[in-house]
Amino acid sequence: MANIVIADDHAVVRTGYRRIFEQSGQHNVVAEAGSGHEVIALLKETSPDVLLLDVMMDGPGIINTITRVLKQDSRMRIIVVSMHDNLSLVERCLKAGALAYITKLSQSSSLLNGLNEVMKRRRYLSHDVAEKLAMKQLDLKGHSSLTSLSTREFDVFLRLVRGGSISDISNNMNISKKTASNYLSKIKSKLGVSTTAELVHLAFQENILEF
Repeated sequence: MANIVIADDHAVVRTGYRRIFEQSGQHNVVAEAGSGHEVIALLKETSPDVLLLDVMMDGPGIINTITRVLKQDSRMRIIVVSMHDNLSLVERCLKAGALAYITKLSQSSSLLNGLNEVMKRRRYLSHDVAEKLAMKQLDLKGHSSLTSLSTREFDVFLRLVRGGSISDISNNMNISKKTASNYLSKIKSKLGVSTTAELVHLAFQENILEF
């Protein structure tokens, strides 16, 4: 049996995950978090086996959260869940230390299969992500322009395309507004765009956002 902490900013989504795990009769949800800020404190209190972590939550950002969690507990098994199958995002999460990446369009069986695999400390990708990654490795698809961004720049990019202002990014990432603005300039330069609207358009193209 696995003890699980669910971290997602939508209560109804957390309830759905809890039902899937508890109806399996094999797993136990010990706590829920609604933001990245709550995750670290909850893990200290509950000492779970697995953290189910949504990509798009308020807080320090997905990559920073994964890094902080594993710094606190290097044996934590992290499953990332997301609406998006963008490979740059997938690869960054896995590189940061997540063991699994599952899209929210997957069947509930995929979530349970992923949980069983990470309990054995094996990697797991939902079928759609695994297929897309295989296509990339076969060079049947081009590389994403987002791979040119550093981890910090990618985090800023995610916040920007979700509607975050420079002030929001400054506050959430604990950086100055000047630093946030500098990141924005670097991002636009690397991606070859001149406006935030073009960044949002690129995010749709890369399947980071959905219509």
